[in-house]
Amino acid sequence: MRTLFVACAVVVGISSHPAQAQDASAPPAQGPTFRSGVDLVTVDVGVVDPSGNPVNDLRPADFTVKIDGQPRRVVTANLVRVDVEAAKKKLADKEETFFTTNLTPPEGRQIIFAVDQVNVRTGSLKTLMRTAASFLDRLSPLDQVAFRSYPDPGARVPFTTDRLRVKLAMDTLLGHQDGLPASRNNIGVTEAVAITERQDRVALNTVTGRECSSARTAQEVEQCRRDLELQADDVTRRARAAADEGLSGLLDLLRQLAYVDGSKTLILLSEGLAVNDPADLDLVAILAGRARVAINILILDDQQRDIDVQQVSPTADDDRRRLTTGLQNIAAASRGSVFHAVGTAEGVFDRLLREISAYYVLGVEQRPGDEDDKRRRVDVAVGRRNVTVRSPQAFAVSNAARPNRSPDDNLRSALESPFAVAEIPLRVTAFAQQEPTGGKVRLSIAADIGQPGAPPAAYSVAYVLTDRDNHVVTEFARKITLTSQSQRPTETLAFVGTTNVEPGIYTLHFAVVDAAGRRGSVIREVSAWKMLDEELALSDLVVDGIEAAGQGLRMAVEPHIASDGLAAVVDVYSSAPTTLSSLSTTFEIADDQNAPAVATVDGSMRPGTLPSSRVAQAVIPTTALPPGRYVARVRVTRDGKTVNLLARPFVLEKNAAPAGAVPVPVLSYASRIQNFDRDAVMAPPLVASMLDVLETRSATLKPAVTEARAGRYGAAALEALSAGDQDAASFLRGLDLLIKGQLDQAATQLQIAAGPRRQFFPAAFYLGAVFASVGRDRDAAGTWQLAIGNEPRPAITYMLAADARLRDGSPGSAVDILKPAYARLPTDDEIGRRLAMAYLMTSQYAEALGVLDGYLSRHPTDQDLLFGAVVAQYELAKGGQVLSNAERERVRKWADAYRGDERALVDKYVQAIGAR
Repeated sequence: MRTLFVACAVVVGISSHPAQAQDASAPPAQGPTFRSGVDLVTVDVGVVDPSGNPVNDLRPADFTVKIDGQPRRVVTANLVRVDVEAAKKKLADKEETFFTTNLTPPEGRQIIFAVDQVNVRTGSLKTLMRTAASFLDRLSPLDQVAFRSYPDPGARVPFTTDRLRVKLAMDTLLGHQDGLPASRNNIGVTEAVAITERQDRVALNTVTGRECSSARTAQEVEQCRRDLELQADDVTRRARAAADEGLSGLLDLLRQLAYVDGSKTLILLSEGLAVNDPADLDLVAILAGRARVAINILILDDQQRDIDVQQVSPTADDDRRRLTTGLQNIAAASRGSVFHAVGTAEGVFDRLLREISAYYVLGVEQRPGDEDDKRRRVDVAVGRRNVTVRSPQAFAVSNAARPNRSPDDNLRSALESPFAVAEIPLRVTAFAQQEPTGGKVRLSIAADIGQPGAPPAAYSVAYVLTDRDNHVVTEFARKITLTSQSQRPTETLAFVGTTNVEPGIYTLHFAVVDAAGRRGSVIREVSAWKMLDEELALSDLVVDGIEAAGQGLRMAVEPHIASDGLAAVVDVYSSAPTTLSSLSTTFEIADDQNAPAVATVDGSMRPGTLPSSRVAQAVIPTTALPPGRYVARVRVTRDGKTVNLLARPFVLEKNAAPAGAVPVPVLSYASRIQNFDRDAVMAPPLVASMLDVLETRSATLKPAVTEARAGRYGAAALEALSAGDQDAASFLRGLDLLIKGQLDQAATQLQIAAGPRRQFFPAAFYLGAVFASVGRDRDAAGTWQLAIGNEPRPAITYMLAADARLRDGSPGSAVDILKPAYARLPTDDEIGRRLAMAYLMTSQYAEALGVLDGYLSRHPTDQDLLFGAVVAQYELAKGGQVLSNAERERVRKWADAYRGDERALVDKYVQAIGAR
């Protein structure tokens, strides 16, 4: 918007040094996981047909929900469905992820692959993992996938859209369970448990009869029996340890997922998990409900088909049933499914892909007591035949049972969590710049913490940067008082910290804990790219309000700007001086990273902190922009080609204008007003009209006028002098000199003729023309205005005087000139066009629209004034005017006809006033 918008007259001295680490206040506690409204409990339900395809046409009345056996009213039933092709298209237009947050659920699904390493045998996963990798490729590109193998040490990947990262983690899996060591006696787990825990003498006698058949004496039989009891105890102990370790890993995973917003799908790979204690299953159900996790279990192939199994259990079927029953109960308690993965399990993954492609989120009536931290049974039914309903069997709204930890333990647990923790809202980003005194990269870690408007408060803040090999590169932990950066009620608390690192890719774990023990954490991949000794490299873009120019721009996740200009800066590095000298920058504001610009200015370069660096900077006017979220961009070009494009989000706010304040003009048409054209005032018809005025002075001037009409102004001047009219002679002599280009002498003669009060209009008119010819617009306009007086004058006089005032930056004076002329000549569109411009430049938008309505009906393609009309209507609506349907239709018509450079801004205005 180089042409129409008022530029900010600000000298930018921008320093990009980061702000110091600051401190913040405790936000309100995050709402319960299951709350979707004041009086509703959220219940996720899957409904599939016999082929595993989701049923997608159900309504609230189709569901029956009972909690603890009592019917509850189903208020809403929203279908959440995944459209992979639409997601691929959206991803193609997806803007950069400027920050990582734990607050807003991802646009796609959240899917966790988990492997119970205790209950999976070495080598049994290879084939299945290849199919799982193919399954990943068939998911929506917007789906967030995580990976977790337990117990530790195990591979872990936080939620990410990076499929390769998850596949690499899958490749590291081997499994831990090697079965029981071979022994002289073969005892099944079911037999061992019966002998050891139930003291089942019948089972012991059965095993003794089978395994001690070779004993020859009573003493040998008794010894064999004692050996069997010892072996049964060992088998039971090993089986119990595997079950306890597997169950503990699953429970820990569910506890971690309880702090992750939104519905989630867990795909658990295991060969079996015995859950004998009903309390354990209750705890799984509660945690799965609290975390909104559907646990889908893939039971790996039967051990009997594995050539690595040294002994086949004599109670293999019972052992298998014991293990799989536990997994089936877990799946049933958490709206999940159980699949038996045989071979490549391609059919299993096909079915799973269908089943998780859609589910319902039910809003169920909440009742007093639901907040109590205890298990409540949920039963969901659907009035439809031949469908399978998958729903959680329990929910618990409260998190009151969370362990009571010390602040340090809370902080450590948040940092170590493989998933984001969302008890405290967080948004985190990083800025990369070259460290001035060495070869390292300076990373500034910026975070928005808590809810907007929170008061300052003490927080424990920590972050850890790890490299690709999971080695800690840098860490920070401190208790500090956080504040917002500008104390606006729309801003959150802010933190900024810096560290210097070698160039590379790092994983940032960032965590905070408030005084109440609530936690928040995010995991973000950050890049510290190499900038020194490169042919061309750029730092991250930093933006702030113009009030910060010259003081150092703040590093902020999404700065809130309430000024009339946005300051932007980026460091440019190059090992080749010729490269730096050949670069140019353009700074822009747009709705998002890929949208057309709504404001554009050219950047300037100044020396950087290093000989091989420059600082590109600009102030982008924001006066004309509606409040809202935007993206600032810097486009770096060389030889007319874009070589880099960086972006950074910000929020534009508008400060309330003081009472009685004069509105700041949004538009300037000064550059649209043509320079004075001397030939226009010498057009024969206009000169003839001036000579008509001269002739009315005296009949004795007729010979002089005759000579003048023939173009002989010198001879005409002599005739006028002979007639005794000195003023007429000076006027005609002035015209002669003006035509010859002798402007100084012409001005002298015309001043004499015009008189001190410019009472002789023809002379005053051309005296103004002389002033305008030499660029003295103010003198020209003053002369013309004085000459106009209260009498009707030729229309060109008003236009010339108004043009001079507009070029001189005095649109208010142009209004004074043009209003009476427009009242007298309402159909003169040249006068009307200028008056509309002058009204717009003085923020008189209602008056401008009064002129523009008629003008644009006759000139519907005037791009400058189509844009001005939309701006005027927007400014009035912003000031509180309610648009009628006719006015909305009028704005739509103007916007549709506009084809100019401000197309993106026109769309923004139309959207803002609701005219679409």
